[in-house]
Amino acid sequence: MSSPLISVIIPCHNSKPEELEAAIRSMLCQTYPNLEILVIDDHSENNLLEIVHPFLLKHPNIRFAQVPDDDPDRTFPNGVNINAGWQARNYGMSLARGELITFQDDDDGSCSNRLEFQYEMMKKFNVLHVNVDWQQYRDEYNCRRLDYRISDQDIVTTKEILALARQTRPKLFRHPFGKNEKNNRAEKIFRKINRKYFTDWRQYPCAASMPLFSKEVLTKCRFRQLYERTRPSKTGRGADRDFNFWVAETFKSSIAIKIPLILWRVKNQNLLYSEEKYRPGI
Repeated sequence: MSSPLISVIIPCHNSKPEELEAAIRSMLCQTYPNLEILVIDDHSENNLLEIVHPFLLKHPNIRFAQVPDDDPDRTFPNGVNINAGWQARNYGMSLARGELITFQDDDDGSCSNRLEFQYEMMKKFNVLHVNVDWQQYRDEYNCRRLDYRISDQDIVTTKEILALARQTRPKLFRHPFGKNEKNNRAEKIFRKINRKYFTDWRQYPCAASMPLFSKEVLTKCRFRQLYERTRPSKTGRGADRDFNFWVAETFKSSIAIKIPLILWRVKNQNLLYSEEKYRPGI
């Protein structure tokens, strides 16, 4: 039986050439055989097509597109980017041809067996939505296979995820951030109190940025701009946290697995995975 097509969406905004190239390579080296890769330019100021063009010439399964409309609410008044790719992800999903969809952040990488593993777990547990975890990015880890035998303790079950979803539901305001905050002093004060004292900010289990999920999910869920999100991150943004909790609550068919197949460009290693057994290619 042939493997279903997976659409990999890479949302981009002012991507650094060497990082975007590494992200694309991490998908080209996947051991899962049936992929399309959609590089989505979210109104970058640099010429992303110039970076992607050599890949387009060599790989017919890669497509490039630009989000039609720019986001007028991309940043807070203080300049912090709250967009976090929500619009590019939605546009990419509208173009996706695959039965399954995932993402690859434009400044990160993946182990070569990430998608193969997520798909196998989706089949094994008969679920629509699978997350895995992250470790610190290193060039020598990108595109390398991580073989690690998971145990029952590594599985965050649907039941556990739904329990966390209940605990993190908004208490006072359905949406912790309000679009009127910058103009309404009273609303700003009340929402700050809500965020500080009445909001449970625990994260979605494992890494929320690169789930694998069935296209069926799009019949009810999508990525939302900040002022529509019921569960953004504490500082704003959090489009992926909001999306994953929404999918989990709606379809009740989600699992997360504690295996660090995502390579995240951060300063420090994930302390959960400091042991040698989690190093790709070893």
